[in-house]
Amino acid sequence: MTMNPAIVTKFLEKHFSIQLTRQSSKKKCLSVLDETLDLIFSYLDPEDRASASLVCKHWHRVDGETREQVSVSNCYSVSPSALSKRFPNIEKFKIKGKPRAVEFNLLVDDWGGYASAWVEEIVRAYPRLHTLHFRRMDVSDDDLKILAQGCGSALQVLKLDKCSGFSTLGLQHIARSCRSLKTLYLEESDIEDEGHEWLLDLGRNVPGLERLNLASTGIEEGDVNDVLVVLMQNCKSLNSLKVGEMTLENFKEIMKYSTTPLLELGNGCYSMRNGVREELTFDAAFIPWVSRLKVLDLKFMNLNAAGHCQLLACCPLLEELEARIEILDEGLEVVGKTCKYLKRIRIDDQDSPGFITHRGLTAIAKGCRELEFLVMYMRDVTNSSLEAVGRYSENLNDFRIVLLKTLAHPEDLPLDKGVCSLLQGCPKLTRFSVYLRPGGLSDIGLSYIGKYGGRLKWILLGCSGESDQGLLDLAYGCQNLRRLELRGCPFSDAALAQGMMNMAKMKYLWVQGIGATEMLGRYLVGSHPCLHVEWMPSEQQLLAYYSLASHRTDTPPTVEILSQSRFDYDSEIFGDYDEECVGNLESGVFDGEYGEGPDVGDFDGEYGHGTNWDF
Repeated sequence: MTMNPAIVTKFLEKHFSIQLTRQSSKKKCLSVLDETLDLIFSYLDPEDRASASLVCKHWHRVDGETREQVSVSNCYSVSPSALSKRFPNIEKFKIKGKPRAVEFNLLVDDWGGYASAWVEEIVRAYPRLHTLHFRRMDVSDDDLKILAQGCGSALQVLKLDKCSGFSTLGLQHIARSCRSLKTLYLEESDIEDEGHEWLLDLGRNVPGLERLNLASTGIEEGDVNDVLVVLMQNCKSLNSLKVGEMTLENFKEIMKYSTTPLLELGNGCYSMRNGVREELTFDAAFIPWVSRLKVLDLKFMNLNAAGHCQLLACCPLLEELEARIEILDEGLEVVGKTCKYLKRIRIDDQDSPGFITHRGLTAIAKGCRELEFLVMYMRDVTNSSLEAVGRYSENLNDFRIVLLKTLAHPEDLPLDKGVCSLLQGCPKLTRFSVYLRPGGLSDIGLSYIGKYGGRLKWILLGCSGESDQGLLDLAYGCQNLRRLELRGCPFSDAALAQGMMNMAKMKYLWVQGIGATEMLGRYLVGSHPCLHVEWMPSEQQLLAYYSLASHRTDTPPTVEILSQSRFDYDSEIFGDYDEECVGNLESGVFDGEYGEGPDVGDFDGEYGHGTNWDF
């Protein structure tokens, strides 16, 4: 987006009677102009707002002073002090630490992602912060204590999403000091259980709590069940509840105290008979509790396929669904027939029995025409099922599938034609991931991604492609790509180097396998001086990301930081030095874009029209 400040100034003078040339009223006029620019900026999407901030120094200053929402997709991409100086009035803040690879045990131990420096700066610079989201970060009890003391009176939303390093003692500081809290999200965080006193404090001190998520946190079932009744009695506005395992009888008992209809539900309900767990069956009394649900998480519920079908048939208003592959194709067919408002669906593997095939994917595509986000672990997938997604899912912006190894010989590989149809039929698609089997996507398929994936900003490929040419064809066409993640793909370091040259907006690269070499790191460091490169030879991994900060100093011995001073760069090997990158580094900007939105696991979405500072 291109903006001419002179044209905007004339517009403001005409429609707001602002004479910006009069020195006597210059200060007053500039104040009105700032307020007007703030109003205009509020209607821009994050990408356009970032571009607008580069028009002139005045617009850059106004953007920084009025920005209320910022997301940092890599905690090492900018220093905490630099961020607070650029955006001094943030009220909503999200930051991500470790790469996604850590979720699949692919990252070295103690990689980093420590929150302490960020917590200290947040408390110093943003005492009015009311929304904070840490994702895949190492958060200590001391961090939570400092946060509660510094921002406790203002904090309304706290998400510790897949974090580690803290215990229920740290949460006790939050429960006692953050009395305005409306959302507490702890899903899949590794929490050391030191007792349930913090939950009692939460129920007593935070009566306005609306959303509570304790799913898959390691907190003992008994501790949760004992105090949920207190929570339900005291927190009259609670409309979203996700917890760990509990018996169906306990759940019914807890729900007796609910005065607000649940809109979001997720728990690990199971039935007990003679001390033995049984698969769930639902009676008529359960139906009113689920009929109004908009968000349902069944990942931890002890359900077979029939139970999934029975439950989902009662959820016509559902907009978001998470489940395991135990739902089977039959369950997805029920979803396609019943859940016409569904926007997000995620079907995980998690070592579950059962499987999903092209039949289930096709049913979702045909039945759920409002779909925006789809993640599925599948036993088999065909070109025709991908074509169905392209035909019926025009609102889709995020598509990810994983082809499991449970089937010896999938029927319809490679998936080149299906990928081609999907990309052509989904004009809003910006995030695309296919983790397949060898032969699942040929070089022709990669060329289709390059030809029809010009809007893509994030791509993950696993076991895809046949040769370097496939990657080069993809890189030639995907000029808007910011993030590329590759695992088990047959691409050489030379091809990856050339691909980085072709994709000028690339800000993040993660590679595991053949191409993750020190030679590639040498090229990246030499040709992109604002790129930080981490090489992990023991895991055959390479991570590269743009950063405005200095190199981090908290790496473990298994991570080697490749710095420019270590190498004599040879331009004859890989190409010319990137002078434009040096200029951008000195000016403090790259291309004015700060990110691409949620990544895997951001099932609750982003904050809205904020900025993602994602290098």
